Amino acid sequence: MCLCKLAVKSSPCKSLISIPLQSKFTYRAIKVMPQESNFLSMKKEKTFSGDRHVIITGATRFITTELWEKHKITLKLQNNSNRKLELHEVQLDHGHASQIRVIEPLTKTCLGIEGQLSVILEVEARCIGEWAEKYTLDFMKFKVVRCFKIIACETQKEADDAERRLLAAESFVVSGRSEAQRNRSYAKNVWANTLDVVRGESGLCRQRFVLTRIGNFDVPESLRNVYLRDCRPTEVLDDLERLYPCSTEALCMANYVQRFRFFLHLEEIEFFVCIRNFDRDRAHMERDGEYLSLTIENLAERRPSLVIGDTVCAINPWKDVTSDNKSYSGCIHKVLFDRVLLKFHPNFQEKYNGEDYRLEFYFSRFSLRKQHHAISQVVTSLGEQFLFPSKVTKRPHPQLHVRLVDGEDMYLFDTKLEWYNKSLNNIQKRAVFNILRGEAMNLPYVIFGPPGTGKTVTLVEAVLQMVRNLQSCRILVATPSNSAADLITRRIIASNALSPGDFVRIVSHNLIEKELIPTELMPYCATLDVGIDGSSEDNMLVTESGLKLRCKWKFMGGHRVSIGTCATLGNFMQMSFPGGHFTHLFLDEAGQSTEPEALMPAALLSKDRGQVILSGDPHQLQPIILSKYGRNCGFDLSLLERLLATQPYAKDLVGYPESSGYNPLVLTKLLHNYRALPSIMATYSKLFYDDELISMVSEENSRERTLLGRVQPVLGTGMPHNHGVCFVGIMGQNMQDRDSPSWYNPLEAREVYLMVISLYRCAVTPDQIGILTPYSKQVKTIRGLFMGTNVAMPKVGSAEEFQGQERDIMLISTVRSSETLLVKDAHLSLGFVRCRKRLNVAISRARAFLVVYGNPHLLSVDDNWRHLITFCANNNAYFGCELPQSFVPDESDGEADDSSDSYHEVSDSSLY
Repeated sequence: MCLCKLAVKSSPCKSLISIPLQSKFTYRAIKVMPQESNFLSMKKEKTFSGDRHVIITGATRFITTELWEKHKITLKLQNNSNRKLELHEVQLDHGHASQIRVIEPLTKTCLGIEGQLSVILEVEARCIGEWAEKYTLDFMKFKVVRCFKIIACETQKEADDAERRLLAAESFVVSGRSEAQRNRSYAKNVWANTLDVVRGESGLCRQRFVLTRIGNFDVPESLRNVYLRDCRPTEVLDDLERLYPCSTEALCMANYVQRFRFFLHLEEIEFFVCIRNFDRDRAHMERDGEYLSLTIENLAERRPSLVIGDTVCAINPWKDVTSDNKSYSGCIHKVLFDRVLLKFHPNFQEKYNGEDYRLEFYFSRFSLRKQHHAISQVVTSLGEQFLFPSKVTKRPHPQLHVRLVDGEDMYLFDTKLEWYNKSLNNIQKRAVFNILRGEAMNLPYVIFGPPGTGKTVTLVEAVLQMVRNLQSCRILVATPSNSAADLITRRIIASNALSPGDFVRIVSHNLIEKELIPTELMPYCATLDVGIDGSSEDNMLVTESGLKLRCKWKFMGGHRVSIGTCATLGNFMQMSFPGGHFTHLFLDEAGQSTEPEALMPAALLSKDRGQVILSGDPHQLQPIILSKYGRNCGFDLSLLERLLATQPYAKDLVGYPESSGYNPLVLTKLLHNYRALPSIMATYSKLFYDDELISMVSEENSRERTLLGRVQPVLGTGMPHNHGVCFVGIMGQNMQDRDSPSWYNPLEAREVYLMVISLYRCAVTPDQIGILTPYSKQVKTIRGLFMGTNVAMPKVGSAEEFQGQERDIMLISTVRSSETLLVKDAHLSLGFVRCRKRLNVAISRARAFLVVYGNPHLLSVDDNWRHLITFCANNNAYFGCELPQSFVPDESDGEADDSSDSYHEVSDSSLY
């Protein structure tokens, strides 16, 4: 007998099969590879149709042990609308190759109001395995799509197991009007499902004996049930407000803890819903050395991310009263590109042999628990004057008796102090001087740093001066991200002011496993052991790279400066540091941290000895909040931005004319911009910073000006030679695919791609260019153009990904071309229109050349965008489609000759 092999793809498995080439045959599988499917695909199978005019009842699957036998299945259709319907046709997805056949109706059939109709299908299983046969009920004006599952088994035992598995899976199938409602209903079912779980082997060192144990702070069941209820969002909001009146009250000392606990609970529930997208109705793992490996498609790009310490619960989908009803929780030890490595309890790990399990994913709650602990701790340790300042009270004596002479030289008593950074300007020096004196009692000091003004440089100088001149200080330097912490560590190392024993960069186990610690920083890094002395025999380990592991409190407490993220420094709350051990907290990029995140390191200070310095910009992007209810109630308002709205930090040009209107005892606003050419800086200076910024980049003989001269002709020659901002008007179309809620604009993506090609011809390298767009689908579309043509790709990302970064050249794709969607964007904090902070980040990344692509007819409805477009038009830097007729350029914003045209029309075929 002659055999050939074919790869057959079906749902939910891929099979390599042998086919006899003689007469009638059945397929014989020689290799079967299950296709994993998450709970979303399972739900879509039950709720694929978006139309509720027709109710369909009847079997949804057919399980058999006999091939080639025909069985009839009857489905009942009921008209649930208020008008007659006509069933035009029942269509089969695979045509003649389908394993189902329509017996009746074979012609057009009417279905009266509340009437019923029978659809009879003939099922004939032709091969062993599981198959999803799709059929479509065509009602002319709408279609209803359903899937019928056929499972052909070799034995009756396999058939019984399949039936039990499907019944178990159906307990998680949920209904709902929208995908969001179905996601919440499914999450509610998972959360309520009580499991007897055997814990796996954790990759993190868990200490049984710690000085301060962090509470669980579980989400109240009443809040969980309300938030995950299947109803309209407005009803959920009303119930939340009734359950937690503090959500609508103004924040005050009386409701402070309750309100932030409420926000953190909302965030946890939303994260629980989001991580359900990793769940699998049926999946298997493979052995990889001492681990079990689970493959997850697109793991590197998925959000939320899986991290070491998260867990995967394996549930037997075939369990019955006679089987082991225990479920096993596996701990994630490594996160690779497309898979995670797990360790379960030995009883499961050693016996596992490739069986299928239902998998549920759970995240580590420890960071949330630390935030809960910190908010109650700070109320006691720092008090109302810190959290809700109403006036500035001076200390009886400054913490350091320094004085500043002529804005240049600083003296401690009669000793002149040397500046570590010789390039500081007078405003930066004044900020350092004010911090060292620390005259405001129990009030955070704010370094207000607009883009490119050197706020991190100022912060580092203040840290170094504090260490040198205040011997009793113990400083925490906290950041919202590891990259920001690494940058500060590099700056301290480069200063040569501190020895390695004076400072330490505290890192998490996650960073080590993911190999994200830069090699040059390894000797300065350490991990924590929060256990009480004597509770563990393990001593500190020092690796060949210099990395220190399992460091106790006595070792950590000996450093003058401890650098880390807010979450990592929050682990100090469990350690044995005496009260008042830490004296100063410097929080960089403070506008990107939620208030509870910022309070984790702040909880380690006391009101008597502590001083908090917040460095950031309230006009750039705020923290990312998952819960829209939390955003609506103000959880995305950082501590920095909230404090700046209080009286001590209010702008008063009459009272403080020499310091931009701010009280120098509590705030310094930096003004000198070292990043961008004056023409680029002028846009965001006028829109967001009271037109006070001063460009320190020469528009005649700087590196940025030279680069601009090289690339400016790509768009046109009519612009002033020193003008670096251009707008390209494109009447594109924002589009959306069925499998993604995000938006993209193919025409804008194409023009951005062509612009990059033109820049490459001007000897520009990929690392000099950044492409920024607000929608993830546009990011993928632009990346696809580069990958599809094998052209070197610059960084492409969102405003959130570019915050804190800069590039010589920035290209911005705004995407939107439909005014009807702007209200939704504004409500969800998407896009650029009516989102001042995102616009500010976007236009303030460029050093030498900024090109914006967008629809001027749409963007000009926003006053900020209108100003930018006007500025470009008045400088002959507008290209593309015609401006709106109502658009009247403001001549005060430009420098162009009145005799020249205000913009250039360019052919739609190509701009370059």
